[in-house]
Amino acid sequence: MRAFSILWRSIVDFYGEMFPLVGMNILWVILSLPILALFSFTVLPLGSTIAQVSMELAFVPLMVFVVLAPNPASAGLHYYANQLVKEERVEFELFKEGLRRYWKRAFALTLISLGGFLLILGNIVFYVTRDVWLVQVIGFLFLYVLYLWTSMQLYVMPLLIEQEDKRIRLIYRNAALLAIDNVTASLILTILLLVIAALSVLIPLFVMLVTASLVALVQHRLTLTVLEKYRARSPGPA
Repeated sequence: MRAFSILWRSIVDFYGEMFPLVGMNILWVILSLPILALFSFTVLPLGSTIAQVSMELAFVPLMVFVVLAPNPASAGLHYYANQLVKEERVEFELFKEGLRRYWKRAFALTLISLGGFLLILGNIVFYVTRDVWLVQVIGFLFLYVLYLWTSMQLYVMPLLIEQEDKRIRLIYRNAALLAIDNVTASLILTILLLVIAALSVLIPLFVMLVTASLVALVQHRLTLTVLEKYRARSPGPA
């Protein structure tokens, strides 16, 4: 129920700040086009070869990755979402401020997350296509690794904004701990956001106006919600 509550409250947040969030979503689309074009000419052929699928079919998970995973184009949007969920001051200038502060680290996170997906996918295809059943079992174990890596993406950008220590290794370590320790909420929201992102590929207007903003709000509300219990346990600064 907590996962559905987070989704619903994020929808309410979006409705309450619809006009600035729609504007930021449009800017996110424009800023994401060079990244999407770069990945389409480099990563897309590699991903389609690894997964042994057509380029058209491989474009869908690539688009989902751009929406859900770290993206330098979404740095400003995530900074705004963080302030909004924490009920602090929100103004359009936060978008430019967040973009200026975090786009470099966000780009590094993008490359790491993308490399992780390609590596895991390659291992799944390699082991599952072997003729020895025991080796195939290893491939199915990598499916869990794929889920864990995917669920970690929900926390990566929010932790980049929220953590005082911005070290990339620490961000991924904490993202893994949050995904594992909050498995139910992480699983449900991973599935819901994957469905939203996949359906958005078929509805261009939704991508243009809503998707990235709503996803960012869900990710920050989830992260800040689960962080509260750890902060409550900590005798000092979390």
